Amino acid sequence: HIFQAGVGFARRDLVKPPIDPNENRNGDVYSMLLGYIHPYANGAMVNFRYERTMDMTDGRNWKNEGNELNLGGIYPVTGKVNLLANAGYMQQEYQKESTVFLKFRHDKIYNSSISAKTELSKNLNLTLTYGWTKAVSNISVYDYKRNLYTAGLDYSF
Repeated sequence: HIFQAGVGFARRDLVKPPIDPNENRNGDVYSMLLGYIHPYANGAMVNFRYERTMDMTDGRNWKNEGNELNLGGIYPVTGKVNLLANAGYMQQEYQKESTVFLKFRHDKIYNSSISAKTELSKNLNLTLTYGWTKAVSNISVYDYKRNLYTAGLDYSF
């Protein structure tokens, strides 16, 4: 059994400032997380994570607090092939009324992914992933869906 706890800090500085200072997304992002990983004897693993974020942007329209839950796992199909799956949910509450839409913004973001990872040689792995995201906001211009297909090679030495 593995328990995780952590805190984080990031500074975001976008290259080009917006015309409206209320839309400035530069700022500090603070985070804290708690997690649990349960490994199994066959190499499988299940993990659960909760993360809280505070996005303290310079522009009032982007200041928000988020709560995120993630559940994931790894299952070894053979000695060289693993399946990985992940599902997540995030709720973001914006702290100030939008100066553009004249209401408080609330977002719900759902995501999931599935991957197959195979060992091609001793130090070379191939990973194929499909990821899906859906964002639902009370301000419809921020709604979106994303389907992402990726392939990656990693070489370790």
